Amino acid sequence: MRIRWKNNTPTGQWVQAACTPIFDDAGNIASISGCTTDISGQKRAQEDALKKAEALEQVRISQARLLQFTDNAPIGIVILGSDGHPTYINRSWFNITGHPETLAAEVDLESVCYPEDLPKAKRNREEAINQRKTVEFRARLKKRWTCVDDGFQGQAWVSIMYLPEYDENGNLSRIMSTCTDISHSQFSEHLQRKRLEEAIEAKRRTEAFIDITSHEIRNPLGATVHCADFLQDSFMEMRKHVKLFRGGSWT
Repeated sequence: MRIRWKNNTPTGQWVQAACTPIFDDAGNIASISGCTTDISGQKRAQEDALKKAEALEQVRISQARLLQFTDNAPIGIVILGSDGHPTYINRSWFNITGHPETLAAEVDLESVCYPEDLPKAKRNREEAINQRKTVEFRARLKKRWTCVDDGFQGQAWVSIMYLPEYDENGNLSRIMSTCTDISHSQFSEHLQRKRLEEAIEAKRRTEAFIDITSHEIRNPLGATVHCADFLQDSFMEMRKHVKLFRGGSWT
């Protein structure tokens, strides 16, 4: 059996004890012999192994929870190896890009990008690696996007971020990438710009109409005022002659 002896340590000393009775000729117990073996080291090893197993189980649970969270996160998550090929892609990335769900190693990331925006995506990834910094940019996808409010259709837009990671020797180990659907915000910005341009154009047309109308109104008004001035001058001249005639100076 295993027991603990009191000693100067808080946990005591673990020993393995064995007892063997010795009988006389009549079958009675004459004495008991026994031995003890110090198993403190074995006990500590067992406790350490148990703690390690519990810690590994906690790590496994944490990894499972993290994997479940990343798979169902509202943003697309892609992990690229040092060679640029994907090693992990979560479910949201497939939903955002419209790419059929498959193994990460079988996914061609360039296949979902709008052809005209593909060079920009490559340049930004190279910039993130060469300058060892996080790079974020906007790009279009081949996937079409439809606004549920008015049925407007256009290219789907995403915000992509590259975050390179390096090992202790300074070598590129992997690239973390996120993909966020910003199609609705891009459509809102487009709609605001369109309405602003329409408002500016309406203001320009209004000002042009006012200028034309004012010009057309000024011409007859100017003639009327001119005629009124002429009549006033003629009337003043007639009054002068009338006064001279009444004073006997009419010639």
